[in-house]
Amino acid sequence: MRATCAILVALLLAAAPAAAGGVPEGLWTARGQETYLLRGGESVQFRVDYAQIPVRAWRLTVDGDQLRCHVNVLRLADGSLLYQQNGESHHEVRVPWGRDEAIAVTITAELSGGGVFTVKLLGPPPDETRQAYGYAMNRGLEALEAGDDERAAALFGDAVRQGEDGAAAELMLAGLAKKRGAAEEAATHLDRALGYRLPPELADVERELRRQLDVVRVHGSPLLADTDAMLAAGDTTRAERFCRRALAAPDATAWSISEAQRRLGRILQARGDLYGALEAFDAAVRGAADRGQKALGAFALARLHLDLANPDQARASLRLARELGLPGDLDREAEALLRQPDTEGGP
Repeated sequence: MRATCAILVALLLAAAPAAAGGVPEGLWTARGQETYLLRGGESVQFRVDYAQIPVRAWRLTVDGDQLRCHVNVLRLADGSLLYQQNGESHHEVRVPWGRDEAIAVTITAELSGGGVFTVKLLGPPPDETRQAYGYAMNRGLEALEAGDDERAAALFGDAVRQGEDGAAAELMLAGLAKKRGAAEEAATHLDRALGYRLPPELADVERELRRQLDVVRVHGSPLLADTDAMLAAGDTTRAERFCRRALAAPDATAWSISEAQRRLGRILQARGDLYGALEAFDAAVRGAADRGQKALGAFALARLHLDLANPDQARASLRLARELGLPGDLDREAEALLRQPDTEGGP
């Protein structure tokens, strides 16, 4: 479970550039540079604002060649200490960053001797810069990396209430809920995240988290798990039997019923009972427990309408599925289907 949140943190912070598709930190370039001539014991203080380096994270370096100095870095929003190191000739600190943030840097030359100290602000090239988050979101990500899930959840909730970074914050709250085993709460946060029209990088995170969540839910429903096992084995007769038992189970939930109806629709469609499948897929969409589940049902319904030579209904279902939020691979398939002659046009 911990790995899930670690993956999400890496993607959202772009702290794992290979996975997130960004520029590796070793290739970051100077976004700002200044030199200071200091006498022994003399100090200089300066401020760095988000406007100077609008990125998610950057590195501050202070070099004195062979000369030693003390460096202190404070986050101005809350006065917290980001870095304090004395008597070094090279200082380097990674600065998680976001909108409206600022730091204060103090450099003090050692009493034994002064000289020239070079300060650099290193970050990704401007054309590779991702959207930066705000204060609450960044502090939540830091808390999560430190293993403080309770504080992280509170900060992500603050980010949602402040109306900033809502999509990313809802995704992280979903990950934390899944980690606690609260599948329905996780699904609720995923639905809220989809309401923000996720950018591509967050859409990939949402798709992976929903996939993991669906696996957890299916494993918690033995009849659905048995249905999937029979489908994988090609035994549609037994798959249908388990599916109908799932529909009639006394502990069935809206989510499990919709999942069973979608599986039943697949079984009936494969057998050629297209109108029976239509009824099942309609029920799956009407009874869906969340946006993602309704999107999957609408997508299945669209493909059935294509088999039934109903292009208008297929087009409407494809558009609904995309509006609700399909996983990336299915969204691309839906887009391609909408471009086909049989489904192009219409209001």
